[in-house]
Amino acid sequence: MITTLGFLMMLVIIGLILLRRISPVVAFTTLPVAACLLAGFNPGQIGEFIKAGLITVAPTAALFLFAILFFGIMRDRGLFDPLVNLLIRSTGGKPLAVALVTVLVTSVVHLDGVGAATFLLTIPALLPLYKRLNMSPAMLLCLVGTTAGVINMVPWGGTTARAAAVSGLDATELWLGLL
Repeated sequence: MITTLGFLMMLVIIGLILLRRISPVVAFTTLPVAACLLAGFNPGQIGEFIKAGLITVAPTAALFLFAILFFGIMRDRGLFDPLVNLLIRSTGGKPLAVALVTVLVTSVVHLDGVGAATFLLTIPALLPLYKRLNMSPAMLLCLVGTTAGVINMVPWGGTTARAAAVSGLDATELWLGLL
């Protein structure tokens, strides 16, 4: 019952946000509380759920806020301009070459398997290049996301290594099972 209600709540949140009927902040704060009330939890229990969730998520959220501000300021102050100029010279401004560089950079950055670090490092560094060459930022996101997904599935990737360590399986044995 609770699992079904949780999945239904997420579908409603996604639908309302995609249809632009509600802002994400309002959706993610009010709809879970409403779902808890529908599930029969009292306000005291809901408060405990919120407290436990905030304790778990707060350090990561603070890190993300700092990283977004930090990389935003670095981009605005032109710190990535020398890198952009170097990449434009080395790729000749050719979109295919820039796409290949994006995949290469993402592959190296994502070797540790931490998706957040991958996106926080590659997107701010390469977005000015894409903007200067009038390339679609959606293509940058797709290339980074797809490359990170592929790296997650290789036996030497950080994600596979962590899964092997937690499960007690050999990384090769786990990887063959994934295949």
